[in-house]
Amino acid sequence: MATAPLQGKPAQLNKRTRTDSPPSVQPTTQLASNSSMNSPTPPLSAVAARKAALAAQAKIIDPPIHSIDSDNDSDDDVVQQVLADALADPQGQQDAAPAKLKRPRPAKPTKGKGAGRYFAGTADEDSERPSTRPTSGASTEIEVEGAESFEEAARTAGKGKLGRGKRQRREKSAFLDPVCFSSFAPSAGTNAFRVELPSSEGEQRNAAVFCLMTAETLIIHGSYRLTPIFGSTSILGSILTPPPSDASSLSLSAASATAHRVFSPSSHPLPPLEALPPSFASSSTSPSTLSLPGGSLVSLTAFSSVVLVEELGAEIEGVETVLRSSGMGCGNAMWQVEDTFGRSEHWGGAGWRLILEPTPSLTSLRPLESWESTLASFGYRGRTANARSFDDEEEEEEEEEEELAAGAERLVLLVEGPKRVGKSTFTKLLLNRLLYRYETVAYLDTDLGQPEFTTPGFVSLNVVREPVLGPSFTHLSLPISSHFLGTTSPASDPSAYLAAISSLLATFSLDVEYPLTDEAPRRRGAAAASSRTSSKIRDRVPLIINTQGWVKGLGADLLAKLKAEARPTHVVSFEPAEESTEGGWSGQEQMAPPPPEYQDPSCQVIRLVGAPSSPLDSKWSAADLRTLSLISYFHAVFPRDPTPSDVPRTNTFPTAWDFSTPLVSQTPFTVDWTASRKQIKGVHLLDSDVPYEQVLYALNGSVVALLEEIESINQLEEAMPPSAPSAQAHAFPLLYLPPPPTSTRSLGLALIRSIDPTTQTLHLLTPVHSSHLAASPLTLVKGAIDLPLPLLLDFKAGEMELNKGVCGTEWKDVPYLTVEEGEQGRKKVRRNLMRRGQN
Repeated sequence: MATAPLQGKPAQLNKRTRTDSPPSVQPTTQLASNSSMNSPTPPLSAVAARKAALAAQAKIIDPPIHSIDSDNDSDDDVVQQVLADALADPQGQQDAAPAKLKRPRPAKPTKGKGAGRYFAGTADEDSERPSTRPTSGASTEIEVEGAESFEEAARTAGKGKLGRGKRQRREKSAFLDPVCFSSFAPSAGTNAFRVELPSSEGEQRNAAVFCLMTAETLIIHGSYRLTPIFGSTSILGSILTPPPSDASSLSLSAASATAHRVFSPSSHPLPPLEALPPSFASSSTSPSTLSLPGGSLVSLTAFSSVVLVEELGAEIEGVETVLRSSGMGCGNAMWQVEDTFGRSEHWGGAGWRLILEPTPSLTSLRPLESWESTLASFGYRGRTANARSFDDEEEEEEEEEEELAAGAERLVLLVEGPKRVGKSTFTKLLLNRLLYRYETVAYLDTDLGQPEFTTPGFVSLNVVREPVLGPSFTHLSLPISSHFLGTTSPASDPSAYLAAISSLLATFSLDVEYPLTDEAPRRRGAAAASSRTSSKIRDRVPLIINTQGWVKGLGADLLAKLKAEARPTHVVSFEPAEESTEGGWSGQEQMAPPPPEYQDPSCQVIRLVGAPSSPLDSKWSAADLRTLSLISYFHAVFPRDPTPSDVPRTNTFPTAWDFSTPLVSQTPFTVDWTASRKQIKGVHLLDSDVPYEQVLYALNGSVVALLEEIESINQLEEAMPPSAPSAQAHAFPLLYLPPPPTSTRSLGLALIRSIDPTTQTLHLLTPVHSSHLAASPLTLVKGAIDLPLPLLLDFKAGEMELNKGVCGTEWKDVPYLTVEEGEQGRKKVRRNLMRRGQN
């Protein structure tokens, strides 16, 4: 990364600020000294002697699972490797002493690949598997030696929550979820068919057709395109149906317009796809046959739903390559990247695989029964739909007709609760379920740490028309309105946090809630009936509010003020799941206090029990998920023209991801800060006190938010300090007052790759299209969001190149990073930044 040298002293920030190293000062390269090699060896302590004995014993076992060089590991090898990593005692129990949870792993020769830190055991696809798999009626207790059971892994993950300053991350061992497999049993030529479909490029693409009976489930690992062909299916709370058809025979091409993108990585629980009963069919006429490519016909009389699964081709799998460049990732692979389409023993393709038996380190999503009941109150429920009688269906139709005549009522749902109870998962299920009844759903995200549709540091108002079928990092988007607070907690500036939320609520009331602006918003009767397409409501948009997990002290006050302004019609309040803990305290006694009661007689409060701990909680921390989000965002490809003028404004989602070029090798977008060019209106540093002469040092190499639509340029001149050369046309436009949320809108994030003081330009890297950046002058706001380490490295380089530097630049000349030499001469890279409280 080349940076232009700047004159002046490094920027000095107050204790509330984290800043990057000055661009003109090259960090020193720290290498391990070898002077101690000839010194006498001290005697080993008891703990060190035990570790040495374990290390010697581990040399007999196969290479550790955390290496990615082995291509022929079997399940038995994985078991032995997990045993070596878990440090099990002769009885198979984990050592209780925290200091004994880890041990040095023996070195192993590599073949051009660096050592990495991975989260779970590797399960190779070519390994031998049992000839039979568990069925719904058989026992699912499959013993895999050395791998933790699902319950044990979840219980250990729950015990890891030791509070701030006491959290420790346990060794990432494999686990086995005994119910994470498809209940659907594929039989080639009977209920499962491999087909080839023509693509737009003229080539054939591989796909699979699965014919399911009622309540059968598919669990698929990877990324894929899902198209409902016949009947209805449910996944992640959404109900997917093909277009209505009165034909007696169906074809695969007729339903291509209803394809959905599904992302199912191993970093998150895999969502099951369930076949719904025929009562969910969108057409009164039921087709009897399905025509496959080649002319063969499939009878549909015995099946309730048919789906088409094919390769997605969004290139999201590259995110794991970036993670592994810095030692993060999953040994079991986040995605299914091997194409198994031609193998008779596998059902899958390029990027996806059907899970037919429990697999180490894979777990499935299982919503609680109380969650299902709550979702059923806002839509249909797949599990009990087959129990509906004809009278029930007639009653539902009458209720829909009455709702049409009266118009849609106001619906604002607020979801609250402490951390790690499943609020984000439930709000996603709720969003997808509401999209079955409403054509458009609004989503107000007030969680700064782990938002659903944006990177950390934003509060946003999102408008969604299609189900979101994947983790948050797979559908990061450009919201219709968002505000950047630059931190993962509202504690630093609660007033700005509430002001940003108030602005978004006003935007929802004025621009989103009543989408049909050509008519009176509160029309009734036939006008309301004409505003519906099929069975979906269009005349009013519901709102879902996702809140933060801070429910005590100041967090409770902020939540109470949010409720008072949003005036929710329903409040879904989560309580932590009761878990047994050590020391004689019950889980109920250690619970966080419930959020303050919202005093509104018209508001319905729904209390739910939070989701139990998942074994994935110990494998992916909140910081890991934020890193994953930023990597996905900076490599996302957004469309140039996001929304046609005749379509209501909705979120702009990425069409694909581009991991062909590392961020450090991409060509930046150049903006001029001089007043004559009118490309930048101002730059503001949140929560920082940086002298005007040293602003460029603080900005270089930092992550900033891009804002547009500032009210007046006079604010820029008024905010300039008296000592600054404000009268000069080429002065750097520093804003000492933060831009007000009522007159600004965030476009997204950008990285200031370098600064050229001679040409007075900033070089930016951002996924936001250049046409949006040039539409109006920009305001840049720097917060406390740092660029993660994987984005500072060249993930395309080999081990030899990484040992020398980054993109041809030697390590001693690479800014913002320092290296330390470890075992066998390998270099470990870390951020050369000060931690909180050290500046």
